[in-house]
Parts: sequence; structure tokens; C-alpha cells
Amino acid sequence: MQPTIYNVVERVREDFDSAIINTSSFRNQVTIQVKKEYWISLGQFLKNDSLCSFDKCIDLEVVEREHVFEVTCFLFSSSKNQRLRIKTFTEGTLSSLASIWPSVASSELYYSRLPGLHFESESTTLVPLDAATYGQGGYAFA
Repeated sequence: MQPTIYNVVERVREDFDSAIINTSSFRNQVTIQVKKEYWISLGQFLKNDSLCSFDKCIDLEVVEREHVFEVTCFLFSSSKNQRLRIKTFTEGTLSSLASIWPSVASSELYYSRLPGLHFESESTTLVPLDAATYGQGGYAFA
């Protein structure tokens, strides 16, 4: 029998109990809210743990509320056909998930335009594409 998304949440709680602020579910869509210090380690766990296997980041969304940024990452496990959202809050700087899911880099670049929000990355420098490089081998990574 294939594990449900609620088995995944329990598995996350086993390893990240002190990092989890809240879990919620609406119409069978689960969200795990985590302290920002655990954003990267939770992402790596969700991708690499065999029970989780969230191999795709579908989208990243940022909402600003009174100079606090709510960052939500939408994940999908193609092998288990499950979706999960992870969420955190930051007042400015947050570690980039691009080293885990490279597809999220363009969304992080887009939201970095918000005054006060910055995604930190050790391995990737995000640069905007312009008309001179787009379509001529230009990339969103430097």
C-alpha cells in the first residue's frame, strides 16, 4: 500500500519536530510551516527521503504582509503522485532552494525584485535575462 501524504507528515515530524511551527490541511492539500533556519534542510529531506521523494518544485509564491514575507513552496512527488506545500516567514533574507530544485531559481529571481527580500545561494548567482541574451543561449544562472 502506498503511503499517504499524512504518512509523509508524520515522517517529517519524526526528524523535524522542533522545526515545525504548524501543519494544516485544506481539501486534502497539506501545508507544513517551518522555521526559516530549517528551510533548506527540510527541502533536502523532502527530496531525498524514500518515503517523501518530492522530486519537483512546481512553484514558489511570496506574499508580503507588513514587511514580513510569507514564502510558500509547492512540491510534487511524481513517483507517489502527492503534493505538499512548505511555508516559512522571513523579514528579508532566505536561503535559496535552487540547489535542491533548480526550477525554483526563476521564481526566486522574480520575487527578489520585492524591496527587502533576498534569496541567498552559495552555488548559484541569479541574473536576469535581457533581450540581448534571451534566445541566444542566455541562462538564468551566471
